[in-house]
Amino acid sequence: MAALALLIISSLSVVRASGGEVTWETIRRAIGDTICFSAADKAPPKLAFADPDSCTIKAPTPLADAVRRSLVDTRALRATIPGVFSSLPPEVEKAIQEGNVSRMPLDVIRTTTIKRPEFLNTLMPTLIKHLSDTGITCPDCPRPDAPSHDVPAWETFFPYVAAFVAIDPVEEKRGSFPGKKPVYGFHVCSGAVDDSGIQAKDPVLLHAGFVSALNVEDLIMTSLESALKAPQYRRLQGADSRATFLRQRTLQSMRDSLNVRSRTCEFLGSHGVELGLRVTNCSDWTRSSRALAPTRRGKS
Repeated sequence: MAALALLIISSLSVVRASGGEVTWETIRRAIGDTICFSAADKAPPKLAFADPDSCTIKAPTPLADAVRRSLVDTRALRATIPGVFSSLPPEVEKAIQEGNVSRMPLDVIRTTTIKRPEFLNTLMPTLIKHLSDTGITCPDCPRPDAPSHDVPAWETFFPYVAAFVAIDPVEEKRGSFPGKKPVYGFHVCSGAVDDSGIQAKDPVLLHAGFVSALNVEDLIMTSLESALKAPQYRRLQGADSRATFLRQRTLQSMRDSLNVRSRTCEFLGSHGVELGLRVTNCSDWTRSSRALAPTRRGKS
């Protein structure tokens, strides 16, 4: 009889280790365990999420692993866009900007962050999926808010992507040795570079536009390289005129690219809930675009 009881207890332990039902309080604590201050040498402590070098990881469990993977997978969705979006509470964001976040009690940061809807909306769909893949269910876990926006036509949405694309100045000569090639590049800037063409500065669409730009960085580079090869580029004189040409031509190429459109649509379809967007279909995004209106360069 004792052997049978031991067998039953052992079987239950296996179930609990690999799956089963857990409460939101248990998951909330697991999320909190991943929010720590970084411990980089000779650098002020910073807030870190799911950083194994910063947080003391307890005995690994399927639940802890699902939480960690979810935070890593959704990192880009939680990126701060000044004046538009932050997954962190305002007081935490302010402390980060002032460089003194480590002065705040860590338990306060954990509690207020996990309560923040913007944090939960970007995390929970992915976390629930990872938990489900592990066989874990959480009936009382918070679910993200229902999407508030329908995805607009491509011509309306694309300016929200383009607003965050900054083309770097081209260095025509690199060093004094012959044969050196020009140095060029771009960056996706969380401070909007250019808002011309945006019909209304909608924060939901700005958030979606920023992470969509991050998702097509390789295609942005393809468009930039194509612009650099254009005969018109070499005929231009002056850094400003060349920079304006590269930005306009790169964005035009992106706007007309079926690859950019289809990948962006697929991305929004996968993360629409987190971004507050309803994505039904993108058939209208495959139509040809009108000529891109001139853009103006801003500060990033």
